[in-house]
Amino acid sequence: MCSSDLKDVLKNFVVIILRSGRDNKRVKKRIEISKKIIKRSKAKIIEIEAMGDNLLAQFFSLIYTDRKSVV
Repeated sequence: MCSSDLKDVLKNFVVIILRSGRDNKRVKKRIEISKKIIKRSKAKIIEIEAMGDNLLAQFFSLIYTDRKSVV
């Protein structure tokens, strides 16, 4: 498989990034760097922000997200 074939395959990928206001500063930086790299591959990026006042509520908000509103 040559690099042009790989790029064609990567265009069909969707990367889902789960975010939280509780994310550590270093994690936020890693996510931003990763997004730049992923964008070069032309893959689609979907970011979902956790909602809720505590960790458990945020966890469930990420699991039970309305998938229609994300796509």
